[in-house]
Amino acid sequence: MPELADRCVVINGVAKTYAMTGWRVGWMISPPDVTEAAANLQSHATSNVSNVSQRAALAAVTGDLGAGGRHA
Repeated sequence: MPELADRCVVINGVAKTYAMTGWRVGWMISPPDVTEAAANLQSHATSNVSNVSQRAALAAVTGDLGAGGRHA
């Protein structure tokens, strides 16, 4: 429902879907003001995700989810 887009927040990560527990990679899709507030809060609580974790997560979310799928 496109008319609800400005009131929705989607938070997800790679831990369960891609069996990457411990990698601490996630994302949020939300209206710009919510994203800005969350980024401000996060910047005081944690540091950035490492480059290795970002690359591994990118390979996971863009790869084939089937058994025996391609490897990045």
